[in-house]
Amino acid sequence: MYLNRKLATILATTLVLGSMMPNALAGTYETVFEQCGIQLQLPPSACTCIAESASEDLTEIQQDLLVAQVTEDSAAMAALTDKFTVADMTTVGAFMSSAPATCSAE
Repeated sequence: MYLNRKLATILATTLVLGSMMPNALAGTYETVFEQCGIQLQLPPSACTCIAESASEDLTEIQQDLLVAQVTEDSAAMAALTDKFTVADMTTVGAFMSSAPATCSAE
């Protein structure tokens, strides 16, 4: 009985965390656009550029990582820990450093 309750708790936790994970394909553009305006206070044209670049230039896992970082979603970051590489983190960091300046200049 105890094992079944423990297994049920683990499965429920997995489902909840899974539902909290950002969906890169469905929400990256909207989330990045919104957070760009809030955090960077850039005009809509620059935020559109950044959101489009993220959607086009980053892999799905990199998009998930970017969304988790800009929304400060610690549950999503924890769920992603085993899925991204140092190269993914480096790519996202470089994107976050360069995209605002690149898109503001356009």
